[in-house]
Amino acid sequence: ARYLTPSKAKLESKGVPSVRSRVVNLKELCPSITVDGLKQALEDLKAQARKLPKAGRDPARMEAQKKLAADIAYAEKNGIDPKDIFVVSVIPCTAKKFEVTRPQLRSEPDFDDVDVALTTRELARMIKRAGIKFTELEDEDFDAPFNKATGGGAIFGATGGVLEAALRTAAHTLDGDFKKVDFEEVRGPEPIRTVTYEVAGLKITVAVTSGLGNARKVIEMIKSGELDCQMVEIMACPGGCINGGGQPIQPDSVLNSVDYKALRSKALYDYDKNAEFRSSHESPVIKMIYDEFLEEAGSHVAHKYLHTSYVERGHEYK
Repeated sequence: ARYLTPSKAKLESKGVPSVRSRVVNLKELCPSITVDGLKQALEDLKAQARKLPKAGRDPARMEAQKKLAADIAYAEKNGIDPKDIFVVSVIPCTAKKFEVTRPQLRSEPDFDDVDVALTTRELARMIKRAGIKFTELEDEDFDAPFNKATGGGAIFGATGGVLEAALRTAAHTLDGDFKKVDFEEVRGPEPIRTVTYEVAGLKITVAVTSGLGNARKVIEMIKSGELDCQMVEIMACPGGCINGGGQPIQPDSVLNSVDYKALRSKALYDYDKNAEFRSSHESPVIKMIYDEFLEEAGSHVAHKYLHTSYVERGHEYK
């Protein structure tokens, strides 16, 4: 009941006139809806999701970074036991809190690759409660190897960014003289975007979408044969990670007057445009990791650290 009767001060701080203004009766939108019908629709969606074939096997970046940091930067190079390294990942995604517990993402069966996942909202609250004032802190460089970020890594946070970063490296790998860096066609707010590029004599069709409703449409298009593509990027949150469930919550006064997703996306692309290294494969850190540890793309060692597996979990939801 306390969630339905918050204090007036709290409502005003969020720019919300009343609880009722943020609640809708589904019956008003769909008079024919029933509880049983809604339950069945959710079950059907979960069943469809479980049937999706050939999903990417790359682990989240936070797990990959932990594995590489633990085994390369510390464990192997400095003789430190990986179990003694405590890793906190700060992310805009609440789903990562579940992801860090997945047994498939453990390098060893008796300890997690990432120990704790904090959302950006949680970190912001911790900073505020601790009284830390960033405007009064002296500037300093990030610790290595995080001081050598690429533009391709930054744009991961926007819808189309993961695909664009992959295209930059794929195009370079297929054609070393390929000059295009900005694949602007995969960017933007359109619900579903499909583009065909020609690289090294090959036609590569890609698709980008965000939001689970749009993801369902793309899957249906692929299953029906309407869409034939070589790569698909799907982000669960509309607009990508910049609009993740763990991001700071904006009041209605902002939501109704500012396109904050566009502003956040622009910040990432501005960083990318001015970055010393635009493409992921240009990163000196990545080059060092492959030269000294992973050997080459697709090697057994790279597969061990940069791939995961997925399992049928349908029985958990029955």
